[in-house]
Parts: sequence; C-alpha cells; structure tokens
Amino acid sequence: MADEIDRYFKACISGKIDSLIKCRIKKLEEDTGSADENYGGGRVQNVNVAKNGIENRIIKKTDDWNIAQWNKDKWNVNQFMLTLTQHEQQLLLMRYRRKPYSWDKVAKELYKSKRQCYNDLKRIKQEFSEGAYWDPSFLWKTL
Repeated sequence: MADEIDRYFKACISGKIDSLIKCRIKKLEEDTGSADENYGGGRVQNVNVAKNGIENRIIKKTDDWNIAQWNKDKWNVNQFMLTLTQHEQQLLLMRYRRKPYSWDKVAKELYKSKRQCYNDLKRIKQEFSEGAYWDPSFLWKTL
C-alpha cells in the first residue's frame, strides 16, 4: 500500500494530475463528433447549433468523471497537507516533486538525519492511509 500512496503523492505533488486534466480537457474540446441524440425521431427544429455546441462542450468538461476524480484527488492531498507541520510539508514537497531531492539533500534542508526524515515520511504515509483523505480505489495504479 505504501507504493500506492507514493504514486498518489507523486501524481498530485509533481503536477502530473494537472497535465492529465489539461490533456483531458483538450481531448474533450477536440472531440466534435456529432452524436445524434434524436434516435428514430424526425429532424431537429428550432435549435441554435452554435450555441448547442458550446453548451455541450461545457457540459462535457464539467460532467467528465476522470476530471472530477483527478480534481478530488488533488483536493484530498492539498487538504491533507494543511494538517501537516511546515517541516512535514517541505519533506513531502522535496520528495515528491518532479525531480525529487535525495535523502541527503532533504536531511540537510530540514536539519535532520536521513533516518529521521525517512521515519517522518513513513509516519505521514501511515496518517494519510488511516485518514479520510485516502481513497484506495484511486486511478493511479497505472502511473
């Protein structure tokens, strides 16, 4: 489970979720396939096509399950970070950024030993997994 939490933190803190959200929104905007919602009926009358297209794109973005899940995951990590001390927040940010710091550099920045930093991270992950913020059915199993 610790590996899953590591991937979860890495995705949320490194910015991977933000790029996934941007890509998904771009894909939804480009997907202009005309789906006929009027199965078996006559032709559509009195419909402003341009307005309907814009409304459909907005609805797609707001109702997309992937975007909602990613935003929820990002919110969960941000709310959990608010419960941590300044040193614990720095520890997470240094270890899960896009190019993570080594344990030596983290220990030097936080004025602790490597072992203390490692134990702090282990305790933080334990708190996260036992708290209300962890959703074990998250989407990051493939990341």
